[in-house]
Amino acid sequence: MEESMQFSDLKELISVYDWLLLQGMMVQDDYSKQVDYIMTQRRLPDAGLGITLSGEAPFVILHLRPDGPAKEAQNQGLMLVHDILESINDVPIASFPPSHVRVLLLGPPSSTVVLHCAESPRRSPAG
Repeated sequence: MEESMQFSDLKELISVYDWLLLQGMMVQDDYSKQVDYIMTQRRLPDAGLGITLSGEAPFVILHLRPDGPAKEAQNQGLMLVHDILESINDVPIASFPPSHVRVLLLGPPSSTVVLHCAESPRRSPAG
């Protein structure tokens, strides 16, 4: 997302971070980095993984961009189309709304995210 966001959108996003922090699903350092980035840049952190997910739980991987960071995991067979994303940075996401999942997947450039996927019987190497 390259365009600037409205302040109300930014406040809503920060409220998601607040919730994650209070639930113990985000550490203070990550929280501070994300909120600082949002407030100084006036936009979402824009380093994504190149993953398209289904719009609700279970979060099924629908597409992996060939030029995205997830490509290496795809090449190693660790993450393929139709797999189910179960956790992000050791946080189970099955009960999360899509907006929370999106927040956890985005980060400033060079940030790290750890994903855990369950293999689907419909696995496909093509994205």
